[in-house]
Amino acid sequence: MVMVSAGIGALAHGIVPAETITPTLDAAGTRTAIPLAPVVEESAPVRVTVVYKLRPGGHASLRTHQRDLARARRRLGARSWTAEVGTDRVIEQFDYRDVSEYRRYLSTRLTDPEKYLLDNIWVAACAERPRSRISNR
Repeated sequence: MVMVSAGIGALAHGIVPAETITPTLDAAGTRTAIPLAPVVEESAPVRVTVVYKLRPGGHASLRTHQRDLARARRRLGARSWTAEVGTDRVIEQFDYRDVSEYRRYLSTRLTDPEKYLLDNIWVAACAERPRSRISNR
């Protein structure tokens, strides 16, 4: 039942399946959704910033998932996690020891439950796909 609801919600928001989805790869061939170019120092701590532009009613939905999101980020290797809630957006920030730790999160640690959580937040709370960036701390 939940999967059907999520599928209908995705279609309602214009999210349709594609025949093939090409992954975004960095120079080393690691799958990544966030560009790594702005990172100046590979061995220095990095901060990931995700901006969620909320649709009307999105605050309540995001608030419902906020604790699970914090736990998931920490379980996946983030050393700290914060979320600043504004009127029409939420800015989430979490830190990793270095770029290689972040790459491990993207390539091997992200499991189906975390993907499902992130998809639920996107479909239920966001007006558009969340924007992410990575930078040195």
